[in-house]
Amino acid sequence: MELDYILGRFAKENLGDLDDELLNEFESLLDHSDGVVFACVSSMMPVPKKIERIIHEIRAWVKNSAALASRNEQSRNQAS
Repeated sequence: MELDYILGRFAKENLGDLDDELLNEFESLLDHSDGVVFACVSSMMPVPKKIERIIHEIRAWVKNSAALASRNEQSRNQAS
């Protein structure tokens, strides 16, 4: 599932850099259903206060990852 991929990559790349509050929020995030987490990450529903900061971090990470992938694709296309 796409959500598992996103959360797994986010965790792999960022967990070591999160403060204790964000780590606690990440753990709380995992207690929610996939549908709720997906809706929060994709801005389809209001984010519960308990996981607000971690959702913001995940959204920023997804946006930066997409921008990086786009730049890499453009570079490959220009090199061809």
